[in-house]
Amino acid sequence: MSTVVFVSAHYLKSKRNAGFHWLADAFELRGWNVVFLCVGFSRLSRLGGVQRLEEVPEQELNQLHIVRGHVTSFVWYPWWHPMNLHNRALNRLMRPVYRRFGRNNINKLSPLIPYITGADLFVFEGGPGLLLFDYFKEKNGSARYTYRVSDDVRVVPFHPIIGDQEDRIATDFDLISVPSARMLGKFARCRNVVHLPHGLNTRPFDVSRDSPYRDRGKVNAVSIGSTLFDADFFDIAAELFPEIDFHVIGYSRELPDRRNLFRYGEMPFKEMVPYVKFADIGVAAYTYREGAEYLADSSNKIAQYTYCRLPLVAPDFLKAEDRGNLFSYRPGDPASIRQAMRLALGFDASTISWPNFVGWDDHVDLLTGVQGHGSTSEHPTLER
Repeated sequence: MSTVVFVSAHYLKSKRNAGFHWLADAFELRGWNVVFLCVGFSRLSRLGGVQRLEEVPEQELNQLHIVRGHVTSFVWYPWWHPMNLHNRALNRLMRPVYRRFGRNNINKLSPLIPYITGADLFVFEGGPGLLLFDYFKEKNGSARYTYRVSDDVRVVPFHPIIGDQEDRIATDFDLISVPSARMLGKFARCRNVVHLPHGLNTRPFDVSRDSPYRDRGKVNAVSIGSTLFDADFFDIAAELFPEIDFHVIGYSRELPDRRNLFRYGEMPFKEMVPYVKFADIGVAAYTYREGAEYLADSSNKIAQYTYCRLPLVAPDFLKAEDRGNLFSYRPGDPASIRQAMRLALGFDASTISWPNFVGWDDHVDLLTGVQGHGSTSEHPTLER
């Protein structure tokens, strides 16, 4: 049985389903031995109040945990890890320390060493795990090393040293896979870069039958996820449209208290699905960071909204010519938010056509070097 080691900032059993969770499932279904290494927590995380760490049981820290069959989770929990201090001078001061991250506290990885030395494939995600690349290469130089770019590490607020490491090792990967064609230029000097959009698991949407929205007289707008979340949008929109109920899933901080604004926090994927499928409007309220335009192509929430045939409200830096269901607003501007919401309310959702979504199985073929990837998910008619 072949072994794949995923190196991700996510915890395998998190309520939140990110792309690497779906990748792990896809490899498991192909008969691979799956090892899922979470890198990005440390004792500093508790001091910083990192909520995602609360999902991880104490007994799983620095321990191999058999999740099921041939799927193993390991949460690396050293004393410290590279944290963005959100101060240019402090970030610069910590660079020499952070450069040693991939060599410090390695002894806590000792239970994982047999899997590292015996792995056939490593799949890295952007984040602190990139700093382990050299150590893994020394331990296992014969494996295939791939980089599946989920997000631009300079847009997601990692410490700048993560971007430096990405630049340094990019040409050493056997394959780099990016979710947006806008990212190809970033890796132009690399020899093997491929554009493959994020996969979409459509079946849970297809089989969902019961709406979670009980007030049939209300219009329901849904927001999922927390990346680059713009809380100001909901402060403005909820006030402008008291007749609309806004449902925010995945982000619960810094939101105003309004009668028509509902917060759910993190939610298991299957529980979240009906909130998207039976909504009237999908909201992708991203705040802007330089380079964030790629999210127009790679955002999972936008793909899910489109699959469920929702009119979509999103900031104007995410304009996409091939999405007639997207209505743009200027962040922080009430007039443009009002206009975008009104256009979404009046839009005929039945005119939305499905793009060609790839399946996560396509990613398995690509990352393992199998030729002939490129099949797409089928698009059965959604019953709403």
